[in-house]
Amino acid sequence: MSIENIARQVEGKKQSSPQLVFSEHGKKQWESLFAILEEKLRQSKPCIILIIRCWAKSEEQLKSWIQRLDALRQDIPQITGVILVINKEGENDLKGNTAALAEQINDSGLLIVPVEIKNYTWTAGLNGPIAILSEFAKEQKLSSDQIVLFPMSFDVVIPPESAKIIERKIQQGEYHIATIRDQKGYYQNNVEARQEIIETIIQKFATPENDVEIENLLSAMRNTAILLPLSEVENMKGYSNACNPTGGMEDHDLYTRLFFKTLYLWKTSKTDDSKVRMLLQTVYDLVPYIDEAWEQKTHEQQKIKIEREINSVKAIQERVKVLKQRRKQDDFQIEEFNTPEEYRDFTF
Repeated sequence: MSIENIARQVEGKKQSSPQLVFSEHGKKQWESLFAILEEKLRQSKPCIILIIRCWAKSEEQLKSWIQRLDALRQDIPQITGVILVINKEGENDLKGNTAALAEQINDSGLLIVPVEIKNYTWTAGLNGPIAILSEFAKEQKLSSDQIVLFPMSFDVVIPPESAKIIERKIQQGEYHIATIRDQKGYYQNNVEARQEIIETIIQKFATPENDVEIENLLSAMRNTAILLPLSEVENMKGYSNACNPTGGMEDHDLYTRLFFKTLYLWKTSKTDDSKVRMLLQTVYDLVPYIDEAWEQKTHEQQKIKIEREINSVKAIQERVKVLKQRRKQDDFQIEEFNTPEEYRDFTF
């Protein structure tokens, strides 16, 4: 099936729905990505797909970005390709030519796979390419457990020591990695203390009264880069576009609902506690990164961004509160933790 046919399968039917747009070069790059994925997945090799959203980037910005990603690939060889998601309206407004520039200057051997999105939103920028990957895997009968999604901001730098931690976790089959901004020694690699905290939480959360503590715990995460298997995002039915009008934090929202879904399954004796432990471990085993865009902001701009993120987290907690009330009712269904149909940008 061609990339355009796959796109038509996963797009919404409303006129206002986000639409996927491909250049001729883009179509060829998607075909190359599909071929590499099929080869690696048939050999049961994990494939990391970076998803990066941007628009109207300059040649200088793109050169620096490609160099950073090429260095990251040296530390994490499982990186299979980079999906470059471009806000079509933003690109047009600023007379950008991001995809063509990236094609011209990319001499790294890194597979950059461009796609433009019309009627763009932040969640559409994630859900669009993820829905394509999901549909491709389904059509080819490939495991979506081995496709690891790595949404990352354009300006984020993963230091070599952090990249090595991520690579080691992938080798061990631990795909849930939360990352935070490194702020003057805030990150501390205290293994014993983390393990003690996790043991305490596991004991406490055998009863549902302590859920508020988990909400506070998850609120400590930064949302810029969270690695998840494609299968997890498929099962959750994608990122919720309810986050768009409240300031974003869509990856935080999905991770929080995933945690509560896993916690619910554990509490109802449908799973053991291993997955709960893994999800908790990601919160306490944080991998620091550098956010160049953040460093360039003024103090006032940083304050505005933080306030927006806090408001987003509060909106997420309100939605989770509704779910927690619902799950006490006899007719509650586990699927209610997934993204509701009215908040889906694309079909999974």
